[in-house]
Amino acid sequence: MRCRIILACATGASNKDVAEQVGSTPHAVGCWRARFVRYRIAGLGDMPRPGGPRTVTDDQVAAVVTKTLESTPKNATHWSTRSMAKEMGLSQSSVSRIWRRSACSRAGRRPSSCRRTGPTPRRAAVLHPAKGRQGPRRRHAPVGRGGPGPVLHGVPGGRGGAARSPSGRRRSSRS
Repeated sequence: MRCRIILACATGASNKDVAEQVGSTPHAVGCWRARFVRYRIAGLGDMPRPGGPRTVTDDQVAAVVTKTLESTPKNATHWSTRSMAKEMGLSQSSVSRIWRRSACSRAGRRPSSCRRTGPTPRRAAVLHPAKGRQGPRRRHAPVGRGGPGPVLHGVPGGRGGAARSPSGRRRSSRS
């Protein structure tokens, strides 16, 4: 897409026209145009990102996920982050991050409930990041699913709070 944006910009079209043509936003077109002007062809590639270099390699990630799904520790039913970290020579937080990114849930680490039908697209994206882009992870359950439901104050049959009169004042239960 980056190259298509720059080639369309070479015709002298505005950012808005190029955005409509390639299916992007005018802001993104402007960013890529400015980056191309500044860095030329090298600017179209991936630039270094902030932060330190990775300390856990792709091979280590693959080994942790494989060992998690295909074996169990001695004298236990499933791996803990501590036991896996000790076994693989990594930190506990590294194992935890690998499990979160590869969708190895606690139930998924138990051999009785783990489906061994092959890697899911999300696990494959972690094992081979160049083969596909992983979408944003959900941090919370979707609205309207599960949970106790809304708390209705002042509604007959509702939960919580004292009943209120139509004026908004609390009704007294005393006579």
